[in-house]
Amino acid sequence: MPNGSSIDSDKFDYKIKWLNHLSAFIDEQVKDDDLVCLVGDFNIAPSEIDIHAPQKYEGGIMASKIEREALNNVLKGRFIDSFRIFEKNTGHWSWWDYRNNAYELNKGWRIDNIYTSKNLLSKLKSCVIDRNQRENLQPSDHAPVLINIDIESQNEDYFDSDDDLFEI
Repeated sequence: MPNGSSIDSDKFDYKIKWLNHLSAFIDEQVKDDDLVCLVGDFNIAPSEIDIHAPQKYEGGIMASKIEREALNNVLKGRFIDSFRIFEKNTGHWSWWDYRNNAYELNKGWRIDNIYTSKNLLSKLKSCVIDRNQRENLQPSDHAPVLINIDIESQNEDYFDSDDDLFEI
């Protein structure tokens, strides 16, 4: 997902257009009974509890109403934030700016997400942010988000489909 740079930049406009194209793509490609996970660095904090200092960043890049509305248009109530199924509180971050010792001061954001289709809700077993990866030598500024889905109890016929999963 493009970062967007700043609200008044061409990169921000590109980010919003990108989200709109993703929404249209999902509308065209995804059927109601499809098992889908949208995974990645969305560069958008879904809500205020996903930012260490929400008042400081309110309305800014990665926390603007425009970005959140565009993301919600992608999700359209058909996808759920798998992390928030298990964790309702603030203080869980997946990204820390390299500047100003943000990681050491625990000043982070939760912008890396796994959104699952609602039909996977009963299959979700866990979703965690592995912040220990940030302790490695030369780590990414992001921590991986991991999900555990009990997919084996899913209907076997689904996987016998002739659909080419990679065909667009």
